[in-house]
Amino acid sequence: MDSKQKHLGRKRWKKAVSIGEAAAQLFNERGYLETSMDDIAAAANLSKGGIYHYFFSKSEILYFISTNYIDLLLKYLYQ
Repeated sequence: MDSKQKHLGRKRWKKAVSIGEAAAQLFNERGYLETSMDDIAAAANLSKGGIYHYFFSKSEILYFISTNYIDLLLKYLYQ
């Protein structure tokens, strides 16, 4: 378990990743501006309130996606 997972807890981390994956797919298909929090909630099989339990905003979801992608990319590059 890495430091990000420890901070959030395993179950919460897995849910955040699931939301991030759903959002990333929608951002790729529709674009960031055309994707709403309602769209992300539907794709992640959560209520809109459920999404806000994990993320304060759509921009925070984008930040989560991008920072975790960069971490994975850097990890791969240093191997």
